[in-house]
Amino acid sequence: MTYRLTKVVPVHGCSCKLPQYQLGRLLDEAGLSGDLGEAVLAGPWENSSVVKIAEDIAVLNTLDFFTPMVDEPEIQGRIAGSNVTSDIYALAVTDIVSVLSIMAFPENMPDELAVGMLKGFGDFCREMGAPVVGGHTIRNPWPIIGGAATGVGDPDKIVYTKGAKDGDRLLLTKPLGIAPAMAAYRLRKEDEGKELLKDVSDELVEAAVAEAVDGMISSNKPVAEAMQKVPVHAATDVTGFGLVGHAGNMAVLGKVDIVIDSSR
Repeated sequence: MTYRLTKVVPVHGCSCKLPQYQLGRLLDEAGLSGDLGEAVLAGPWENSSVVKIAEDIAVLNTLDFFTPMVDEPEIQGRIAGSNVTSDIYALAVTDIVSVLSIMAFPENMPDELAVGMLKGFGDFCREMGAPVVGGHTIRNPWPIIGGAATGVGDPDKIVYTKGAKDGDRLLLTKPLGIAPAMAAYRLRKEDEGKELLKDVSDELVEAAVAEAVDGMISSNKPVAEAMQKVPVHAATDVTGFGLVGHAGNMAVLGKVDIVIDSSR
């Protein structure tokens, strides 16, 4: 029987992350939402931590991992690499000096799938000039892949989620709709899923999936480079909390209202 990465997990990709309200409660109860010290420029609720270590140098650290979204191991690895590095790029920092990989998989998962995920992850990071220098791998009931990235930037040029101002316009650099496209990717492989998709053409599903995968494995580094040249007040990446969740976080941190008009 073929071992399918998406078949062995009940939740896929960012869907395995805790809801915002639950995460917030955990941070509050654990005492991790308070003052972190003068050197810490950003902590929880930003895409990456930011710690100032010199007048013109800040170190950024972020961690991101999740369960598989696709059955192709190298593509899954690339998706994970894109997500990890995106948390640094979202702050307009392009210099990622190192990445640590995080991987877990059950004993019955074929080794070649683990190799494929790790290869895809490493290849993507290497192409971004962000070398994978180590990591940690464990046994786990669900396969997971991701990593921790360390970036370096000028503290005065970093763009935070919290900087939104009245009159700003919200621009999306990638299309929305990843979750339903990837749901269709999985459903068309199941008998009951084929019934649900009977009124949707195979061509439409394939096109949606192809665009979704292309978006997930496309780096946000060019966006970070653009933000270094064009004045931007605030930025974030849209992942597990969706457009509404991440926009809501930006609105709360920036103390502004964000209006999303779906009629246009």
